[in-house]
Amino acid sequence: MCSNDSKFVVPTKPAALAGWWIGKIITKNDKFREINVLWVENPRYLISSIIASTIEYVREFDTYEDAVNSLPPGVFYSS
Repeated sequence: MCSNDSKFVVPTKPAALAGWWIGKIITKNDKFREINVLWVENPRYLISSIIASTIEYVREFDTYEDAVNSLPPGVFYSS
C-alpha cells in the first residue's frame, strides 16, 4: 500500500462534460493515479467509474469531507 492509497481527489478544473467530480485513489505510479469516481456533477456524462489522471490534474485530500469542501462555490453537491 502506498502513501496515496485511500486518499480522495478532486480535479484542478472540471471535466469537459462531466464537470466536477470526487474520487478515491486506487493505485498510483510516478505520473498517474488510478481513481474510483465516487461522485460526479453531471453523472450522465460519466463513461467509467474507474479513471486515470495525471498528478497535475488532481488535488489530494485525507478525507471525503475535505474533498467535498474543496469544490468551488456554486457546485451543487448531493450525496
